[in-house]
Amino acid sequence: MYTDFVKNVTISLDEDLLARSREKARDQGVSFNQWVRDLISREAQADRRAELQRFYDLADSLNIRLEGGKPYTREEAHERR
Repeated sequence: MYTDFVKNVTISLDEDLLARSREKARDQGVSFNQWVRDLISREAQADRRAELQRFYDLADSLNIRLEGGKPYTREEAHERR
């Protein structure tokens, strides 16, 4: 049961793709709707993780500490890699 407002979306699939998708959902023990929601959610999260990874890579290349702990010392901040 949803506690938040949800939107209905209509998609068009050819019969073979729909049948194979329903079979995958059934194999996973979920409804077709739940399977599609899970698939979209995973894809959206993958995009978010990729964005965060680019941010962390940039911060790392700039020698910026992001994950808690003590701040860099002046020497660590100016250390060349």
